[in-house]
Amino acid sequence: MKYFIFCLIMHILVMLVFIVVTLLFSERNRKRKTKHGFMFFAPVFFAVITIAYAIIFAMPVLMDIKNVSSGKYQSYTGYVEEIGQTKTCVTIDGTKYRINPTAPMPEIGEYVKIRYAGSSKLIMEMEAAQETTFELVE
Repeated sequence: MKYFIFCLIMHILVMLVFIVVTLLFSERNRKRKTKHGFMFFAPVFFAVITIAYAIIFAMPVLMDIKNVSSGKYQSYTGYVEEIGQTKTCVTIDGTKYRINPTAPMPEIGEYVKIRYAGSSKLIMEMEAAQETTFELVE
């Protein structure tokens, strides 16, 4: 939960920085202080970056606030295929999930059960799972 709040605050701060930079360049254009022609398009460039960042990173975390605060997570059980170099993401059965880098990391090939926030795919709980096999009885 602490890592989720940390991620939420960091994404909001990054978006605010992009918005402030966009407004600063826009104000320079308005006051006609832009010296280079290509800098005239800086507000548009930073506005596009802000929108892309919001859609890709910030909005999924913002949409998960309700689920995380109420403790309603989605669960999945599968095999760990890959662990990211920075230990912030784990690939389980072909799907990438984000994980707290200070949390205990599973081994590659380990069968795990995870509970994660739906939109941001941030793992909130992870534990080793027992692999069950079903035999067909005739």
